[in-house]
Amino acid sequence: MNQNQGVTLIELIITGAIIGILAAIAFPSYEKYVQRTHRSEVIANMSEMAQWLERQYSKNNQYPTAAQSAAQVSAAGTDRYTVAIAFTQTNGRNTDYSITATATGPQTSDSADGQSCATLTLTAIGNQTPAACWN
Repeated sequence: MNQNQGVTLIELIITGAIIGILAAIAFPSYEKYVQRTHRSEVIANMSEMAQWLERQYSKNNQYPTAAQSAAQVSAAGTDRYTVAIAFTQTNGRNTDYSITATATGPQTSDSADGQSCATLTLTAIGNQTPAACWN
């Protein structure tokens, strides 16, 4: 008896369809995981920056200038977020700050609980917005 030991075209098409379905399910989950990881990284960097600012306030009774904190700002950014800091002045002294991370590239579609996480903000009094993105 002569037996064929090949794979039929139908078997190849079914295998390809199964792989396509699995990829269609897995890729969006992976993409969300990567976005959450980058968000967690920039949140940790922003928290470190806030701690540095508070140490400077403890030493000098005021927050540093934008020029003095430029190195901290550049270190807090990532390849998917741009970080900026804004100071509030009272009588010529920096008395308040707001750290903002703005998403770039594919990170702009990141969301948590239906809220966009494209812009994250941390203030001197500890306000973290949007709250759903900080969990």
